[in-house]
Amino acid sequence: MVLKKTLESEGYHVEVATNGVEALEMTKAALPDMIISDLLMPGMDGFRLCQEIRSNPPLKKVPFVFYTSTVLNQKEQQLALSMGVTRCIKRPLETTAFLKIINETIQENKNGTCVNPERPEESEKTSIPKKIKGEIDTFHLYKDIFSNSKDAVAIVNQNGYYLEQNPSHRTLFQYSDDALRGKTPAIHFGEKSFSGIFKQLTEKGVYRGELASRTRSGKTINVELLAFPIFDHNGKVTSYVGINRDISPSKETEKQLRQKQNLETIAQLADGVAHEFNNLLTPIIGYVDILMRQTSKQPKDQDILSMIQKAAQYGADLTKKLLSFSRQLPGTLKPQSLLDLTLEIEHLLRQTIDRAIELTVESSDDLWPVLIDTDQIHQVIVELCTNSLDTLKECMLKRRDFQPAIKIKLNNVHLDQAFCTSHPDAKTGDFVCLSVIDNGAGIDKLALPHLFEPFFTTKGLSQGTGLALAASHGIIESHEGWIGVKTAKDRGTTFEVYLPRTERPAVVEVQEIKNHPNTQNSATIMIVDDDELVRSLGEAVLEGRGYSVLLAGDGEQALKIFKQRREAIDLVILDLTMPGKSGWEVLSDLRLLDPGIKAIISTGHTISDQTKEAKEMQPITILSKPYKPSDMERMVQKVLEQGRNSKDQRHPSGSDSIKPIEDIKQEINLTKHKERRSEFQYRMLKDRRYSNNQIFRGDERRSSTERRQGLNRRHIEKCREV
Repeated sequence: MVLKKTLESEGYHVEVATNGVEALEMTKAALPDMIISDLLMPGMDGFRLCQEIRSNPPLKKVPFVFYTSTVLNQKEQQLALSMGVTRCIKRPLETTAFLKIINETIQENKNGTCVNPERPEESEKTSIPKKIKGEIDTFHLYKDIFSNSKDAVAIVNQNGYYLEQNPSHRTLFQYSDDALRGKTPAIHFGEKSFSGIFKQLTEKGVYRGELASRTRSGKTINVELLAFPIFDHNGKVTSYVGINRDISPSKETEKQLRQKQNLETIAQLADGVAHEFNNLLTPIIGYVDILMRQTSKQPKDQDILSMIQKAAQYGADLTKKLLSFSRQLPGTLKPQSLLDLTLEIEHLLRQTIDRAIELTVESSDDLWPVLIDTDQIHQVIVELCTNSLDTLKECMLKRRDFQPAIKIKLNNVHLDQAFCTSHPDAKTGDFVCLSVIDNGAGIDKLALPHLFEPFFTTKGLSQGTGLALAASHGIIESHEGWIGVKTAKDRGTTFEVYLPRTERPAVVEVQEIKNHPNTQNSATIMIVDDDELVRSLGEAVLEGRGYSVLLAGDGEQALKIFKQRREAIDLVILDLTMPGKSGWEVLSDLRLLDPGIKAIISTGHTISDQTKEAKEMQPITILSKPYKPSDMERMVQKVLEQGRNSKDQRHPSGSDSIKPIEDIKQEINLTKHKERRSEFQYRMLKDRRYSNNQIFRGDERRSSTERRQGLNRRHIEKCREV
């Protein structure tokens, strides 16, 4: 088509044939002034066509020109001329030079000076070089490769102007052959990049790199370009080939994966920082609570302490959000209906938001249940709605005719592998999708990659901490789901929360309020924590309620104390993260010594009763740091009360009742434990190990004489029982 346009620009009338057979039929129908043919063609090649032309008397005098990229040496060109070819033109050739040859040939034919050889003898007809025959087959192979390649391939001349492009190149860059005529790849890559490509091709003979390219529609895509020169038999560059591969999808996936890795790194840092902050905030909140009880008659001091307490609680809330972002496991997971939870939130929001804002909930029928921590997912939905409300308020201030709206949409979706390919966080299967849709101003493209990073915010310093979306992201990931974002300038934003479907039926939670009776506070409690401030706070709080307290700074010390005082210890409060043995390991060792020991896990991390360790160590209770002294008191009282109830249930009245196999196993273990305990107590009394040097921190408030008397009296009584 390029050749046709070139000749028509000179005023020639041009008819086009796609192969030799078609060309022969056209020449018989209308006598041409010139025939321009390629050498290698399907069906009938150029030599065969020339022979057929010269064998037809009316066509004998018609100039026949070879215009081909096939390399013909001097001997082969002489053979072609002897077979009836008028001229051999090697392409690519500059348009001016090509037109000059065509014009001269036509003029010579009109003047009768053009030499058009007669049809050669049969012996000459059969003397076509084997090389040309082989090149005909090779041409068809290369043409098929060029046409069917999924990569975008183009050929340019020595100066960089387009000669040919394959269908994939035409589709990728959206330029037709006519639109590329007279242009260079600079229209895609820009003049600066194109100059760099040509410079590297000249110096190194090859170019390979990634480039940003523009299509005809103005869309920017990322391509991987491989360019190299084509040489003739003399070693001269005749053209250049460029192979373009669209890598935009893989670049986007790489970008999303890199962002995910960054979030994971930040999450690990956030988890560590949050844990340390919880350890610091626990004694602050605790001691402030104690001081507030002691300074009730001093209002000014109460006000100051109240301000400190509020500040500490604000820090605790921030830490909680950091822990949510760090993607720790959720709390108690239960099968729930997102529709019920969403309708509850809608009811709450309607009472607080501006009535001008339209709030609607739309749900598909028979919504699947999901396995969630209700409190955490409640937090996520509220945070997403609040984010949309803030955007709508800004739009309402700027535009009086603006009609703000938020839609919460719930629907069941099945995701296949094709969807997951373009969404790195996605997984195949059945999910419930919760969408929060607003018609606000949208999210800026520069802010979008940082949306879920902690402390990133587009609001003022006094308007937010930048943790809301980060915490929501962590919560949803801990539920094995993910959050997607769709946004456009002045067209609103859609947050899509995907949560996996559960086969378990949804349950309706019924909160039962129980009044736990007060204990006599005669129990002995061991606190195990590597933070001295936390240990001291626990000691002050519990001893203030009449409990006896033992302290240990790590797991080894805790085990040593427990072995010596296990008959007196009723409850152990354990930190999870300690040097040496972890809290889980210490609890496991304690359970080997006394399977019935009661335990409270106190930690600044977010843990779940669904974790492997928590399931194995049941029954346990979790006390999250930071906590108020009253929280600790209530939890200790509750666990001790449960302990008494369980002890009562182990010994049902009546000797004729049939005992379950589990009770028999417990009795066997208890008997073994008593035997070990008896032997241990006998050795303790025999060796008189309870000397004045055996003083524990929980006994420091009593005199050494009282301690010795108390210890000796208790152990003599227990030995008598054994």
